[in-house]
Amino acid sequence: MDAPKTPSPLDNVDVHDAGEHLVVTGASEEFVNYVLAELQRDGASVTQKAVRVGSKWVGMVINPALALCSLERIGYELWIRGPSESAIMTRSHEFRERGAIVVKPPHQEDGKWVMCLEEIGKRLGIGTHA
Repeated sequence: MDAPKTPSPLDNVDVHDAGEHLVVTGASEEFVNYVLAELQRDGASVTQKAVRVGSKWVGMVINPALALCSLERIGYELWIRGPSESAIMTRSHEFRERGAIVVKPPHQEDGKWVMCLEEIGKRLGIGTHA
């Protein structure tokens, strides 16, 4: 006869990829905070400890894949390098929203994903961009 399975906190939570953030939801504050702490040990930054929202508990961390992305500015170009296409696309989102255009789409170079944006507004002297 099999021994009874010990419940895991992961059995009681859902982790949703929301681009720049990972959202952790569950029925228990304890389980959500446990998963947030585990994600934090893996390099994520907690942006919201567990709070009750209706019948669920919700917490949030910065997507750890973004921490693995690098950003290099060369003139008006922004070179973004990271572990996956989705990570660099997520990292580039704020710049694209502010008018940066994709000069070189995501591609792999030496085992990393790379893309290049141009801050067209800065080049033309229009507005200020981060």
